Amino acid sequence: MDGFHDYDSAMMKIGTRVMRGVDWKWGDQDGPAPGLGRVIGELGEDGWIRVQWDTSSTNSYRMGKEGKYDLKLAEPPPAHHGTQWVG
Repeated sequence: MDGFHDYDSAMMKIGTRVMRGVDWKWGDQDGPAPGLGRVIGELGEDGWIRVQWDTSSTNSYRMGKEGKYDLKLAEPPPAHHGTQWVG
């Protein structure tokens, strides 16, 4: 795992908006482009997370399982006022 994917996975809490990630292989399960959805379950220790798409369909996707990341954040994380991030 690399830092980028670790960060995305850590930010995916219930309610987080997501979209297709680099390892997406699930066809049009997410509906028409851009295929936006919302996390509806916690990231499991098994590396899977549950999403409800804007089309109302739901399914589970890999976020670390087999080293694959089917999702990415659709929105930037909220700003942390008073905190300076150094990268």
